[in-house]
Amino acid sequence: MPRSLPPLVYRRSAERDDALGATVRHLAGEVARRQPGAQAMVDRLVDVLFVHVLRARLDRPLGDRPGSLGALRDPLIGRALALVHPAPGRRWTVAALGGEAGFSRAALSRRFGDAVGGPPMACLARWRLTVAADLLRGGEEPPAAIADRLRSESAFAFSQAFTRLRGQAPGRSRVRARR
Repeated sequence: MPRSLPPLVYRRSAERDDALGATVRHLAGEVARRQPGAQAMVDRLVDVLFVHVLRARLDRPLGDRPGSLGALRDPLIGRALALVHPAPGRRWTVAALGGEAGFSRAALSRRFGDAVGGPPMACLARWRLTVAADLLRGGEEPPAAIADRLRSESAFAFSQAFTRLRGQAPGRSRVRARR
């Protein structure tokens, strides 16, 4: 799946809406004051700021480049993604996902390929590895248990896929994330 977000987002001050400007000002104030609880506020405000950036990106033409961000504009594909994201460890099939999202396996595959740029199960595999990276970073669960929870064929297959996509083995990823 191609990256949907550019490495840099630039917005002219005249383009800022009130909510975005207020969030940036609030964030700047929290960083400058360094009061108790400031880090918690900064963490949440960065999340809010990210949502503003996503919304701004969705408001602009994405061109012909497919990607999951642009796919959110498609209500059927958006529904399929909304089913998969909270349940990455479920034993999904294209037919089951299409049925729950309200269209056939063939229609899901075709529309998904057009909107996202790849097959639904490849997107699911990448999502599972993203979830795995979060689990490795935030917990003590062994990589083999995470692989099992996310329905990988085996711990070895999980490690290979993780390393191929993320550039390092799961255990090394955990160690680096904790530094």
